[in-house]
Amino acid sequence: MKKIISYLFFAAVLCTSCTDYGTLDDTRVPEVAKATVALNNVTVNKYDATFNVSVSAFGEPKAIEAGVVISTESEPTADNGIVLPNDTLVSEFELTSTFDPGITYQVRAYVISSNSIVYSDIKSFTTASHPLAEYLGKKTLSAYEYNTEGDVTVTVTLSPDTDDETILYLNGLQSCAGVDVALGTMTIIIDKEAGTATIPAGQVVKEADYGNYQYAAVDPNTGNFLLKEDIVGTCKNGIIHFDYFAAVIIEGGNAGLPHLFMEDIQIGNTLKSAQVRSKKLNISLGEIK
Repeated sequence: MKKIISYLFFAAVLCTSCTDYGTLDDTRVPEVAKATVALNNVTVNKYDATFNVSVSAFGEPKAIEAGVVISTESEPTADNGIVLPNDTLVSEFELTSTFDPGITYQVRAYVISSNSIVYSDIKSFTTASHPLAEYLGKKTLSAYEYNTEGDVTVTVTLSPDTDDETILYLNGLQSCAGVDVALGTMTIIIDKEAGTATIPAGQVVKEADYGNYQYAAVDPNTGNFLLKEDIVGTCKNGIIHFDYFAAVIIEGGNAGLPHLFMEDIQIGNTLKSAQVRSKKLNISLGEIK
């Protein structure tokens, strides 16, 4: 859901209180008649919501913009939500946008003139739940990491794909090899029925300083990186588990060195204690330069 804020609306909100009607502090044009706006209906189709708005009076001075403002807060404003302005000022229009799944939002229509803003009544709507809802959002990733030779705990975010409801995107990983690199998005495919989580092979991320890298499977017997094999783990009750995965540099002088090399990876809200982990592979890693 994109945050689209018009300059005029943003300025108006900053200068008014959270009431149905406000006057800008720097008023230059006398207010002769107020504009009036109504949010007639909100229609939800899964993760999309359509807002039907009517402007029954444009006021004097004439209104110059109308739209809707949406938030998870009780009184939506540009400060706590998003603004969707209509492209043209007309007496009736519809706006449609895509929202996060399984969330209840508050929405109201607005209309502004050169010196005032008018809001409609507030309506609420709730988007459909995502089939992978228990895996979405901020999660804790816990693992043994071979660069640092110890357990690590990282906050990551799992986001849904907009089209394919089996695909998640993981963000929040950092290099553990002593260099300041925020690692790129990792794609994970979830099959709840089979109980599997798969990181597809071939996910290459461009990185100019130390060389492009790839998320890679690991041979559990030798510790060798397997660039052409999927990384297959498990998923159950909101917890994703992989035995191993790595982010391995594949080009330049650092080729073959991992930004991270993890074992016994768990991603979720309720994770087992780090004390039960033990290093399984007897390997040493080089230094990224």
